[in-house]
Amino acid sequence: MDENSQVTFSSWGTDAAKQDCCRWKGVACDNRTGHVVKLVFGQEFQLKVNQFQPLRGKISSQLTELQHLEYLDLSWNDFNRSQIPEFIGSLSNLSRMTSLTYLDLSYNRLSGRIPENIGQMSKLERINVTGNSLKGVVSKTH
Repeated sequence: MDENSQVTFSSWGTDAAKQDCCRWKGVACDNRTGHVVKLVFGQEFQLKVNQFQPLRGKISSQLTELQHLEYLDLSWNDFNRSQIPEFIGSLSNLSRMTSLTYLDLSYNRLSGRIPENIGQMSKLERINVTGNSLKGVVSKTH
C-alpha cells in the first residue's frame, strides 16, 4: 500500500467501474460533491467481500490527497512492524484531511512511537490503535 504499488480489488467490478472510485466497495463519497469521505479497508471490508487478504506494506502518504476524508479504517491489515507515518500525526499541519473524525489502525502489526501531533487533529473524535506494539499517548496537549 505504498506509493510504488497500486491496489486493485476484484470487488471493485468491471474495468469501467474501476474508473469511478465512488462505486468501489470500501469507498464512500459525498453524494453532493463526489469527494471521498470514507475508506474502509479493515476487517469490516474483508468480511463484506469475503476476502481475508490483508493489505501489506506501508501506509501511503497519498492518503493526504483525500482532503475531505472523514472516516479511515485500516484495521486488521499487516503493515509489518512499520511505524505510524509522521504524516498522519501532521495532517492538520498540512492543511489536509482536516475533516478526519475517525481513525482505526488497530491490529496492524504497527510498532514504534505514536506521532505526538496525532491528538491535535482538530476534528478527530475516535482513534483506535489497539493490538499494535506502539509507545506513547494520544493527547491534545502535545
